Amino acid sequence: VKKRAWTLSYDNVNIPKRVFSMRTTNQSQFISACAATLWVLPKHVHIPESLGHDYREMRTEGGSEPFDIRTILATSDQEAADARIEASTKYRILRFLLDTPAFQAYSDRADPALLPPPPTDQLPAGEEHITKQFMLYTADIEEASYDGNRRAIQEWLRQLGFNGDDDKLELATDRIIAFIGDQLTVERLRGLMRYRHDDINGYERLDWVLPVFGWLHIRKKISPSKLL
Repeated sequence: VKKRAWTLSYDNVNIPKRVFSMRTTNQSQFISACAATLWVLPKHVHIPESLGHDYREMRTEGGSEPFDIRTILATSDQEAADARIEASTKYRILRFLLDTPAFQAYSDRADPALLPPPPTDQLPAGEEHITKQFMLYTADIEEASYDGNRRAIQEWLRQLGFNGDDDKLELATDRIIAFIGDQLTVERLRGLMRYRHDDINGYERLDWVLPVFGWLHIRKKISPSKLL
């Protein structure tokens, strides 16, 4: 992890332990723990050495004025972007129909009109582009609170070997770590960063933490609604 580009995702895990013959020393328990997965990017993915410094400067500049989302949504060719979105939407609807059992014997499935639209920025494929994943040890830490997330981060750093003074100095000055989580996890991390913004150094201020919202839960929420 000190040589490759990587990121980390974590979330709560609930472990109920039920007993059917309760005794003083044999009670039902509900364990609220935390599980994490390390995502190691391919060897050819390199992070610029100045990324940590640039990220800190960007946060400082962004905190001085309101964020304008139009700067992200604006594009030089809005009509072309709208056309790509429309083509992609139509193809998703067509795939939903063609994947149903009633259309399995449809003779014109390979018609050019039913092919997917060309990719806008296609990701490379192949063994050399595979992202590897490694599960860390489950921690007996709840992550619903601010303190729980603080202790969870410290536990992940300990398991990854980032618990020395030199490692903390590197985190405080040069490195950033993207933590991926659901809305609760991301909000807790952002809250920690707000509460500790006046701490004495970059490590305590969590300048090296980059909360990233994971789309798993919102996809699980939206998918059933599409079928209604």
